[in-house]
Amino acid sequence: MYNNLVNSYKELLASKKLGRIVASNLKLKKSNDASNYVSINAIENTQIIKVIVRTTDKNLSKRLADNYALVFIEENKDMYGLSNIEVIDNANKPKYPCNISFIKDNIKYFSVSVLLILFIYFLRFYFKDNLKIEKEVKREKEKLSKKKKNIQKKIYRNKKS
Repeated sequence: MYNNLVNSYKELLASKKLGRIVASNLKLKKSNDASNYVSINAIENTQIIKVIVRTTDKNLSKRLADNYALVFIEENKDMYGLSNIEVIDNANKPKYPCNISFIKDNIKYFSVSVLLILFIYFLRFYFKDNLKIEKEVKREKEKLSKKKKNIQKKIYRNKKS
């Protein structure tokens, strides 16, 4: 019976209805549904449900988690008439972001930059002879036409002699 109840509680916690109530309580501007930030996990072989809130703002995460617990307790009283739910641990405000690694991000950016520079260098080196400025093409054309005229003159001289 308790497993079914825990599963029902999980679904209630993950519901859009609860998310909308929490969002309206906190007056969220970005979304009218706070359930987008929440993941619900039932701890095996217990009647405990763990609520994890992930946002970019640590203060908002704490407020969402606390408000989720209060709204869930009220909704549970309304739906099931039970008041047997307690919050074991209050939400903690993280000291630093858990999903950001400054070193890893900088290594990624540096690697991509180096690869991009190498790619551009390769393209310039590979197409160096093929990518000419218009002036260079004209100069080359003039040189070829002069060579052609010189060759024609030599041929004409050779014919005369």
